[in-house]
Amino acid sequence: MLASDRARAFLIQMGHKPKIPWNVIIPGFNPLAYDLLDKMLTFNPSKRCSVDEALAHPYLEDVRDVDFEVTANGIFSFDFEKWKLSKESYQELFYHEICYFHPEAAAHMEKPNASIPGEPAPSPDLPGWNASPGTFNPGSVNGTDFESMFGDAMLE
Repeated sequence: MLASDRARAFLIQMGHKPKIPWNVIIPGFNPLAYDLLDKMLTFNPSKRCSVDEALAHPYLEDVRDVDFEVTANGIFSFDFEKWKLSKESYQELFYHEICYFHPEAAAHMEKPNASIPGEPAPSPDLPGWNASPGTFNPGSVNGTDFESMFGDAMLE
């Protein structure tokens, strides 16, 4: 079942542990929530519920709106998790994302990496980055599009 010899050895070393019921770990919840957790967190992937089965679970029937759901037309790429950006670059990305969705917040937020009097302004390590608040476009940054910077995962 496990492709990795290291993972197999680790699990053998851990030994069998009896299951602790969810109501002991997190008491007071709806029994349907415990059932859904069991189905989603089943160790064996072939026995684990699918996304569609989880969404159709009775625990979610009061909050699920099938008409609102969208099915992806392909596999989503998580290549962005491989980015090697500086802390400052991530701060800039967060700042611009907030300003894009909440332009009114830009006036109330202190811009990350603002210049310290007497010192040159720091520049993020993203090519072509336009650090002006309110000018962020998630499709392109100062003529450089995200697809060429980060791959198509950002645009799909």
